[in-house]
Amino acid sequence: MTAMPNLGVTDADARDVASYLDTLKRRRRHFETAAKTLNMRATDHNSTRDVRRRARVVCVLATLSLFAACAQADPQKEIRQEAQTLASWAATLHLVGDSWREGSVPGRYAEKTISEVREALREEGHTINESSTLPANARAVLSEHAQRLETLASGMRESVTSNPASMPQEIEMLSQEEQSLKDLAQKAGAQAR
Repeated sequence: MTAMPNLGVTDADARDVASYLDTLKRRRRHFETAAKTLNMRATDHNSTRDVRRRARVVCVLATLSLFAACAQADPQKEIRQEAQTLASWAATLHLVGDSWREGSVPGRYAEKTISEVREALREEGHTINESSTLPANARAVLSEHAQRLETLASGMRESVTSNPASMPQEIEMLSQEEQSLKDLAQKAGAQAR
């Protein structure tokens, strides 16, 4: 016997509600971090506008995926959502790394953004590990991806602060990780249909 009143909710409905709440929590964290990133100021206003414009596009796409994700409770769809979220963070890192290498954003901006993304990836990894609606094998795979992205973000931050020569290798590894996540999302999306 539980302390909860009988509300007439089936086990399947309860799982759907739990999945929906987990999705909202993850997306809220993602958007809060993206908003912090957009609010940072760079010294070069022209490059700042370009970076902000690109960041807005990423946020709009993430928002659209949030609305599409709210009604989904299928494990394959949730795997796809998580893979897309991680791929979005990878794309953000890629954008910042490329912009910094081109000299269109200052090092301080790049360092701050990478640190914010790294923290968001750490939180996303914890959320994935704590998810009760993701299958165990999917949790393990997604968690590994989140950890690799966090490690790459740390390496990129190091490149910005003291070792610029290593940035091309970091971006190449980031591209491979991003593609792997997109493939995982596509595969999970195909299985969900």
